[in-house]
Amino acid sequence: MFTESNNPSELCAVVETTTRKRAATGATRTIRNSRRAPIANEQANKPSQPSPAQPLASNPIADCLDVTSTHTHGAVGNLIPDAARISKEPIEWVPHQELQSTLATVEQQPIFHPPEWSSGHVSLAPYSPTPATQENVAEIVTLHRLRQGMIKAQTKLKLQGMASIRFATMTDDDFASDEAKAKARKRNEDLYRVIVSDPAHPMHVNIAPYLMAMEPLDAQRAVYEKAMVKAVKRLPVYEWVKDVKGFGDISFATIVGECGDIGSYKSVSAVWKRLGLAVMSGNRQGAPGEGATKDDWIAHGYNKQRRSVSYVAREHVIGGMGKWRPAFGEDVWANPELTYYQKVYADRARFEAEKLGLPVTVSNKGKESYKKHVSMRAHRYVEKRLLRNLWIEWRRHPAQAE
Repeated sequence: MFTESNNPSELCAVVETTTRKRAATGATRTIRNSRRAPIANEQANKPSQPSPAQPLASNPIADCLDVTSTHTHGAVGNLIPDAARISKEPIEWVPHQELQSTLATVEQQPIFHPPEWSSGHVSLAPYSPTPATQENVAEIVTLHRLRQGMIKAQTKLKLQGMASIRFATMTDDDFASDEAKAKARKRNEDLYRVIVSDPAHPMHVNIAPYLMAMEPLDAQRAVYEKAMVKAVKRLPVYEWVKDVKGFGDISFATIVGECGDIGSYKSVSAVWKRLGLAVMSGNRQGAPGEGATKDDWIAHGYNKQRRSVSYVAREHVIGGMGKWRPAFGEDVWANPELTYYQKVYADRARFEAEKLGLPVTVSNKGKESYKKHVSMRAHRYVEKRLLRNLWIEWRRHPAQAE
């Protein structure tokens, strides 16, 4: 049911009417419980429960908008809540599998570890999150979902704008071959960027409505991001996160938003699987191989959105959007100006190059140059190392900071 009115009270009245009709027919809608860590831990055996019936809103405007703070971005911004309501009820956590030992063994490769890990062991106490930690994580997860909604809406508008340009400029030759299609796509993307940056461009009018529609989405996305940063700073592990150069607050918040309570995973391997980094039956997660069945794809549990959050984080940690390279033949471990993860990346890239028979070459800037396959494997290694260290630090400091 739709209405042409922009009055919030009328919009909420439509919702109430729909709710009454559903109540009269006895229709219910089952909502799946959020069980991130238990799913990765293969303990998601608890059946979904139907959501309880909610009473009709007595104050449609207040209940629908739930404005809890003063925040304006023009006329439209007044109708957009700063964040969804965060439940004050304790989160029901499915018990996770406790570690069999209080020691977590790490690989016997001192060259890839900080000096304090040279013994090969890190002490970890049994993990038990406090209610305050659970509530804080739940807030981050909620804000992350709201932010993702803004991003998806922005992406759709951008694609519509690009389509309007493509419609006005395409020719039959652009579809002659795959190569022609690729060139046309690249040309369209470049033209879109030019038109966006130049309001005087003759074709700016084609995309102006989409750009204007993005403005409130940009503003609200910024609100969610500010709240996410504020929330992650309350996590005890944040003290460790802020010391990792390139590991931004938003990157950390999105990882928490996708994983939930990272410390509740039974092992770092479960965290890797949650974020699409596992190796299953010799295949990379998300690529079960030729002849894969439906069950194979389900077992992989691959999700592109979850995969992207730690993928982006690793590029900033390495530097230069992942394009950082050491000087050719440099002893990276003797260079104090390099970060730990840059050293790990260079070391691993050299190892992979030798293993795959793809030699390291020197670029025209005197830097090391790797084949794409080598650099991607090294990138993946750094990403998994970052997540492993995050999981260890999270479990080492489970208490909520005051």
